Amino acid sequence: MASTIGAAVLVVAPAGIAGAGGDDDLERIAKSVDELAKSGGAQFRGTTTAETAGADAKVTFDGRFHFSQRAGEYLVDAAAIGLLGSGQVRALLVDGTMYLKGATFGQKWVSIPLDDPNSPLGSLGGSLDVTKSLENFAAAVTTVKDVGQETIDGDSLEHYSTTVDKSKLLKALPSAAAGAAGSLPKTLTQDWWFDSDGLIRQFSFAYGSTPLTFKLSNWGEDVSIEAPPSDQVTPMPSMGTGSGA
Repeated sequence: MASTIGAAVLVVAPAGIAGAGGDDDLERIAKSVDELAKSGGAQFRGTTTAETAGADAKVTFDGRFHFSQRAGEYLVDAAAIGLLGSGQVRALLVDGTMYLKGATFGQKWVSIPLDDPNSPLGSLGGSLDVTKSLENFAAAVTTVKDVGQETIDGDSLEHYSTTVDKSKLLKALPSAAAGAAGSLPKTLTQDWWFDSDGLIRQFSFAYGSTPLTFKLSNWGEDVSIEAPPSDQVTPMPSMGTGSGA
């Protein structure tokens, strides 16, 4: 799968980042994981591109995530993420395991440990833990700049641009994503847009030629996500255990 999806979500103080930024701004980003966990859950929509049948296709993820629990729920097209079949796949992320359900897999959920190096999801798997992705991206930030206020979806948001050190980032990314390192510049830039409460409302990043945009809303939403019952789960067929359907 050609898509590299690195979902990074960031919460910082609503004021105090200005100009080219300094040590205080970098410290806010470094500590943003703690602030993110305090914010509970949120709804999101992520868009990127993936190679499907030799051509780039738009991929849309709709879902919600609980940041302190590192749990998420997503809907995505099967073909867009390199899975056989068509239609939407429901994905749950609970305790470091991804559970997928859709027509491709029959009647049961299939489970895939995110840390499995042989996962058929490739680089997608590890990046779906939004909290972990945040930790990786925040650790690689080298500079912060306040771009100013912009209106997005009718709301006035503060726009921040950061420079990311490529070598630091690649050390933290899944090997499948790091494989594209040769086509990347020495430094990478990312952009965040925050509301007046200091909560992320939009994030954008381009990993080489692969763009990613994240929009978040309904911060503080009560998000409750649980793993499917064990008798309704089977390991991913391609990992050598059969479909279980």
